[in-house]
Amino acid sequence: MSTDENLSEYTNPEEYDAENTWAADDDFYLELVQQIGGPILDAGCGTGRLTRAFAADGLDVTGLDLSPQMLGHAQHLSDGLNVEWLLGDVRTMQLGRRFRLITMTSHGFQHMMTDGDIGDFFDRTREHLLDDGYLAFETRNFAAKTFGGSEEPTLWHSFQDQQGHLVDVLIGSHYDPDSGIERLTEERVVQETGEHERSTFALRYVSVENLNSMLREHGFSIVQQYGDWHKGPLGDDQPEVISICQPSLH
Repeated sequence: MSTDENLSEYTNPEEYDAENTWAADDDFYLELVQQIGGPILDAGCGTGRLTRAFAADGLDVTGLDLSPQMLGHAQHLSDGLNVEWLLGDVRTMQLGRRFRLITMTSHGFQHMMTDGDIGDFFDRTREHLLDDGYLAFETRNFAAKTFGGSEEPTLWHSFQDQQGHLVDVLIGSHYDPDSGIERLTEERVVQETGEHERSTFALRYVSVENLNSMLREHGFSIVQQYGDWHKGPLGDDQPEVISICQPSLH
C-alpha cells in the first residue's frame, strides 16, 4: 500500500463527505449487513458514513482506518452510536476479537499496491473472522478501468462543497499494464473563485482470475461475485468486481 501517496487524498474529511454522498454501493452494503448481522469490522472506514449506518441498526460495529483526520471526523459525527473507532492498518491489525462480517468499501482495496499487501490483508482478515463469517469488498473492474483515458486532466464530475460552492473535479491518469497501477492526477477547481487544488494518488487493478486465485491461496471460498451494485453478473463491460467470501473449511 502506497501509504504516503494515497493518504494525501484523505486529509480533508469535510470535503470528502461533501463529494462522496450516499449512493448505490452504500445501499448494497447496508442490505448485506442487515442480512448477515454483527459484530462487524468496517476496514478502511474513512469518515464512517457506512459505519454509522450499521451502528444505527443496533449492530456491534468497529471502524478501522489509517487516516487520523478521517477517523477523527468519524468520531465527531458518531455521538450516541455504539461504535469503536480504531486507528490502524488492515495489513497488520491485531484487534484481539473476531467478527461475523468484515467490509472494505469505497474501493479501499485498490490502495494495496502489491500482491504482498493484498495477501497480508486477506491473512489478517481471515484471522479476525468467525469460522462462519464473511468478507465483503469491491474493486473496480480491471477489464473496464473506470478512469483509463487521457493523461491530461478532464472533467470527471462536479459537486457542492461544504460552503455551498460548485467544485469541478478533473482527473488525468496513466496506467502501467506491467504493475496494474494507475497513477492519477486530480484537480479540484471552485467555479466561483477559480481556487485550485491538485493532488495525486494511485490505484491498483487486479484481474478477476488473479483476485480469485489470491483469495483461494489465502484460505477463502467465494460465495458470490457481482459486476454492479444491482447484483448484475460479472462481465468485461461491468464497472465493478464485488466479492462476498467466507473462510474455507479446509
